[in-house]
Amino acid sequence: MQHPIIDMLKAYFKEETLEMDPTLESEIISKAKEQALTPFLYIVYQKKEYRPFYISASIMQESFIRMQKELTEKLNAAEIKHLYFKGSVLHELYPDSSLRTRGDIDVLVNTDKLNEAKEIMLQSGYKILGYEAQHHIEFERDGHIVEVHYSLFDHYRTLEYFKKPFSLAVKKEEYLYEFTNENHFVFCLHHFANHLVRGAGLRYILDFYYMLKKWNMDLNLLHSIIGQVGYTKLYYNILNTIYFLTEEELDNFPKEDIQFFVDYLLKSGIHGFGEENDIQEKGFGMKNYKFKAILGGTFLTDKSYRIAKYPHLGKHWFTYPLCLIHRIFYLLFTQTGKLFRLLFSKKNKISEEEKELYKKLGIK
Repeated sequence: MQHPIIDMLKAYFKEETLEMDPTLESEIISKAKEQALTPFLYIVYQKKEYRPFYISASIMQESFIRMQKELTEKLNAAEIKHLYFKGSVLHELYPDSSLRTRGDIDVLVNTDKLNEAKEIMLQSGYKILGYEAQHHIEFERDGHIVEVHYSLFDHYRTLEYFKKPFSLAVKKEEYLYEFTNENHFVFCLHHFANHLVRGAGLRYILDFYYMLKKWNMDLNLLHSIIGQVGYTKLYYNILNTIYFLTEEELDNFPKEDIQFFVDYLLKSGIHGFGEENDIQEKGFGMKNYKFKAILGGTFLTDKSYRIAKYPHLGKHWFTYPLCLIHRIFYLLFTQTGKLFRLLFSKKNKISEEEKELYKKLGIK
């Protein structure tokens, strides 16, 4: 017997409605929240009690769309090249954009324009949140988050292919750029893989479905890039899962039993925070990035991150020692506890179980 959330998604793709089983209602709502799929409850089950899920998602989406338009106008006026990605673009592919829930706006700017973009955000009423990432600054206004990226990924999770993202994009208007469809797809594939290490949910599969369905992509080019970055197995898992949910073949792929992959996504929740997810408890994913994160965060080995932290000193090799001295003292006085927890975590090597899991998932 398959999970009722799978029944819900299959009904959605067939444009059918379902009757809610009262004995399963609590479990279904809980799992829909874990998977960021709550608007689908109203679409498929048509219960008035679920309408607030849909309305809430609609209001949030409209707010993000207005904020994104405002941000584009200001970045264009300041002549700052920028590029939106993930949900900030993908919601347009859904037949109803309210169904593609999202928690923020993701926008990329060049590192040398980061300070200008930061000032625009602050002058527009945003405040900087305390969270420190190695690839973006997080801003908040009226409960809405905007992540201004100066790199697409943390430097220790990036791909060489995405080192120069604007070279993979085309101009849309003035200073607004967009990835070519094939490159956005592969970006989402790598983003998905990064989350899969510690768990990721079914919403990603819907994104891939609509990218393949709505975008007119050169599949030979797409296959070539996917092979180049090493995600052919993961791509086949995605295509098999799409077929499992929709009975549609959107590309050529070897058909395989995909239940393991589906169960993994169900257990994980949208970003690995599902109640049944034991991957983080086991410490999976720590070894892959632990020492790269420490080296990059401490020694500022990534130039984009260095410039983001030290806009003037970070640009030149001869001022690098000054950045490094300040960084080490800053971390010693403010982040010592976090550093020790990371260094001496119990997870010190990748187990055979972990290796086997990654192989089955199709990730590195």
